[in-house]
Amino acid sequence: MIKLATLSIAKPRQTLAIIALISIVALVVALGAPSRFSYSENELLSHNTQSYKATQLLHSKIAFPNIAVIFPAGPEILRSQVLAEVQKVAQLVPQRFQSNNGQSLAVAGYINPQLTPGPTAAKLVKRFRSYPQVTIGGSAALGQELSEQIGRDAEKAGLIAFPLLLIIAFCVFRSVVSMLLPALVCGTALSVTLSFLRLINEVTPISILSLNLITAVGVALAIDYSLLLVSRYREELLRHSDPSTAALMAVATAGRTVTLSSATVMASFASLLVFPLGFIRSIAIGCMLVAIVSGLVSMIVLPAMFSLLGPGIDALGSSRYKRTRAYAGGQGFWYLLAHFVMKRPLAVAACATALLMAFGAPALGMRLTGLASGTLPTTASAREFEERAVAEFRPSVFSELVVIARGGQQRVAALYARHIKALPDIKAAEVNRIGGDLWGFFITTSRPPFSHQTESLVREIRATAGNLAVTGIAAEFVDTRAALRSQIPLAIMIMAIPTLILLFVATGSILLPLKALVMILLSLTAACGLVVLVFQDGRFEALLDYHGVGALALTLPYLLVASTFGILTDYSIFLLTRIKEGWDAGLSNREAIAHGLERTGRIVTAAALLFCVAVGVLITANLVFVKEVGFGIAIAVAIDATIVRAFLVPSLMALFGRWNWWRPELPRRRWRRRASIQDLG
Repeated sequence: MIKLATLSIAKPRQTLAIIALISIVALVVALGAPSRFSYSENELLSHNTQSYKATQLLHSKIAFPNIAVIFPAGPEILRSQVLAEVQKVAQLVPQRFQSNNGQSLAVAGYINPQLTPGPTAAKLVKRFRSYPQVTIGGSAALGQELSEQIGRDAEKAGLIAFPLLLIIAFCVFRSVVSMLLPALVCGTALSVTLSFLRLINEVTPISILSLNLITAVGVALAIDYSLLLVSRYREELLRHSDPSTAALMAVATAGRTVTLSSATVMASFASLLVFPLGFIRSIAIGCMLVAIVSGLVSMIVLPAMFSLLGPGIDALGSSRYKRTRAYAGGQGFWYLLAHFVMKRPLAVAACATALLMAFGAPALGMRLTGLASGTLPTTASAREFEERAVAEFRPSVFSELVVIARGGQQRVAALYARHIKALPDIKAAEVNRIGGDLWGFFITTSRPPFSHQTESLVREIRATAGNLAVTGIAAEFVDTRAALRSQIPLAIMIMAIPTLILLFVATGSILLPLKALVMILLSLTAACGLVVLVFQDGRFEALLDYHGVGALALTLPYLLVASTFGILTDYSIFLLTRIKEGWDAGLSNREAIAHGLERTGRIVTAAALLFCVAVGVLITANLVFVKEVGFGIAIAVAIDATIVRAFLVPSLMALFGRWNWWRPELPRRRWRRRASIQDLG
């Protein structure tokens, strides 16, 4: 990256012309990308599980309903009209369901193979929108409404975030010209990323559910990298009047941080590749790509702009800032705060740790649930259908569990009577021949499909001597959760080991990377606890405009940790390397800490604020799981930039003293030789 940056400084106009051409082509390709991204229930399932394999077996034998309609039992004209419209696009199954009060009917079917399920279901929903007693549901309607809602949420988030980011960016960058630089980086990086994702989608499907998070991470990283490079360039411009020299020095110092940052974020999201869900892997691919593209674009575009603009980077800015621009040194707020903390390190460290643990305590009671229509707004047709189906029909239109058995009719009847009929929490069950010696027990449970009782029911059926395979949404949830949990140790290794190595490269210390890792985990635990407190426990429902279900999305903990881990590591690198500069320059441990916090305090705080706005705006989404992810990431970054960076880091470093800088004898000389170029803030 640094070589590319050096080249862009030498030939800025040619570089920017090439980037402009690439951006235009990428934008044209990217505009059609979201419409090509997929949504399928299979993206949210682990494929190497009993439930998935059983479902595929059923699909090979019978056609599974993916569309269903609830409509009034009378009048006859409306009933005939509904059935006629549905039969134009779908093949109905013979069974017709009647509601408990006899006033409603329901039919289910599968959309004709020559039609695209999602858009076809959407047309049916639109056709009967004005009939309140007619409700369309099923997996086709659910997938289409999820896809459409994600698009609307992304548009709304952008409309809210854009003006907020512009206002905050002007306050942070303090000039119109420098404020527009991150917008340039962001637009280019996102266009290139989406165009690559469109090409990748031709090889392996990219989930539409991943788009909001990929976009938010791309915006946040582009702003972070721009802030870091612009701040360093301004500082170097005070020392070197020549813009090209100042740009080279900024690249040689802060540019190394951008390189490490891109690598760290990529390692964090790479950990998601081990989880066997297409949705999570889509996020991993997209966020890894946006991390490296954001780093490359910022390291190519910004140095070229520095070389061309020179002091003009502060044009149309605050006159007060022009008088005191960049880092002026001295004993500012962050310097004084560091010394205040270090005068009482044990008390501050104890209080900060206790506060983080108190925030994180609710995470011990975290409950997870599957992605269902309940995540959609209450006005969504698929959600309304599911609520009506559960409340009005017995048995339900769609079975929560399907148990597969093999054998003759007498053996299957005995299995049903001995192992299924007597089990608790079964509301209704039917036995149907699927084909040959293959039979299915179609079960409606008396408890919600993701409840502990239904999970126990799945385990009880599987524990019987009848060698029964269980599928359905409840079994799929149990299996997918187990598959995710089994990969946690490997994912932690993929995140932790590269992070420790990168922190060691940045600081040359053995102890500091370990402490940084512990503090990152404290921040993440606190964030998880607050997400539980707000969304699982149903607080602030009116304020945040959501309806809690008493649990969090199954994938939330994995996305929250992976999305935030790399960013928090970046902030650790920003601070620790500046502190190391002071230590290498001969300052005492405490003075090095104070000077390092003074130099990075404003940058890290500004970067965290902009990041929180870029990602936190996802709280405005109408999908509950998107709100959870946006809130969790924003609160983790906010905690880390305040409690951890301002109080816990300086207090612990003051307590450890010279031990902060302990390292084995052999690597020590190498790190000293590199000390002159080690600056990343």
